[in-house]
Amino acid sequence: MAIHSVPADILPQDDDQLFDFLKKSIHNVKEVTIGPAWYLTNDRAATLTKQAPSVVVSVIPDDVPILLTVLLLFSKCLKVEKPTQANCYTQWTNCKDFGDASPRCTKKHPTCP
Repeated sequence: MAIHSVPADILPQDDDQLFDFLKKSIHNVKEVTIGPAWYLTNDRAATLTKQAPSVVVSVIPDDVPILLTVLLLFSKCLKVEKPTQANCYTQWTNCKDFGDASPRCTKKHPTCP
């Protein structure tokens, strides 16, 4: 699950501590045990420049509905969604654009190929 706009000032300095930090916090709020956790962006420098980076946590499928939409964590309402994977070679069937993941497509009408 992707958790967006996590306040950077409360995140641990060391990436290795991210899992332990989020595991305790999410379990206290939603009673959900998470698996591995990592930053959405692999570029550490880019993550540090953001005031509110996104993180990804792994959960069992039964716990997905519990975490979806909004998570009240660190005194903030954080948006939670299933991450979609797309790269510059991914072509979406609705608009035929490349690098567009289906849930993020803004086109209202399908485009003929």
